[in-house]
Amino acid sequence: MEFISRFCLGGSWTLSGEGDLPLSVNQGIIIVRNDVEVFSGVVQELETAMDAESFLSRSWTFKGKDDLARIGDRVAVPDPVGWNFSTAAYDTRTGLAEAVILEFVDYNCGPSAIERRRLPNFQVGASSGLGLTVTGNARFDNLLTLIYNLAQMGGVGYRVRYDSTLGRLVFEVFEPTDRTTEVKFSADFGNLQSFKHKLRAPKANYAIVLGQGEGSSRSNVCVYDNNSISTWGLVEMMKDQRNEPDSAKLQNWGEAELEKKKEQEGYTIVPNELGGVGFTYGVDYFLGDLVSVADEAVVLQETVTEVKFSIDEDGEEKIVPTIGSLKDIPLSNTFERIEDLTDRVNQIETSQ
Repeated sequence: MEFISRFCLGGSWTLSGEGDLPLSVNQGIIIVRNDVEVFSGVVQELETAMDAESFLSRSWTFKGKDDLARIGDRVAVPDPVGWNFSTAAYDTRTGLAEAVILEFVDYNCGPSAIERRRLPNFQVGASSGLGLTVTGNARFDNLLTLIYNLAQMGGVGYRVRYDSTLGRLVFEVFEPTDRTTEVKFSADFGNLQSFKHKLRAPKANYAIVLGQGEGSSRSNVCVYDNNSISTWGLVEMMKDQRNEPDSAKLQNWGEAELEKKKEQEGYTIVPNELGGVGFTYGVDYFLGDLVSVADEAVVLQETVTEVKFSIDEDGEEKIVPTIGSLKDIPLSNTFERIEDLTDRVNQIETSQ
């Protein structure tokens, strides 16, 4: 078995074996580790195999996504209550990040959503005043992408956890815990078996966002990151939002775009949990925490953005955390081009 949890992004899981099928399509799973529910998700794919030598013991593989990823199955629409898209161009919500994120989730897939859009056995936690003030403008955006950008700007995280007492999935917002002074990974400390470090320049640090109008009368807003520019040099981009008359919303578009295209740095580590210098995941640090990784004179203080668990057929467990924002994705250039094309198509569609 392998399952991957990601900070504010959808996770995935795979389970393989032989014999009778233990699950069915669209059935839910809950993974318990050390008597604690650590993962929940749904079946999305099934593959079975048989050959002459193993006719009586067919092999199978189930794959799926976690329950946070299911939020990405919804679109944040301009009118989630009345479902009348001619009454408003945007669903605009302003407030502390926690409250704004909870509202978008509640009205697009939670108990306040229209019945057919509600996720089953799903509820939204109460707001407790977390995060910075943000403004969200929903116009047919992917719901998970929308709240991810708001969380980045608002300094919060969120998760979906299974509450065994309630027997329900609970969406909640939290503030990441800063453990950078107490949880430090370094080969010199003896708590790292191995690591991979990557650093990549930003795709953009200066965004020109174009709004409504034509020619020299077209509205525009410039958004930039001075720290990134001083480190990497100027990297410009243009964002076309021709349907947007509001300069404040143009500013938000620019900030979200620079967040997505900022420089990336991260470590994928295999920790050594033994001894007095070791740190145990789920005890000493958690997904979303800020920790430190040191390599010679370089010290990175970043978020635990991903944790991959793998369990082999002998029951041996391996945990590989990713610290920072860089993910090692095969064919990343191809995916980036697809993403850019998708953005352009979305701009055309939402301007109609």
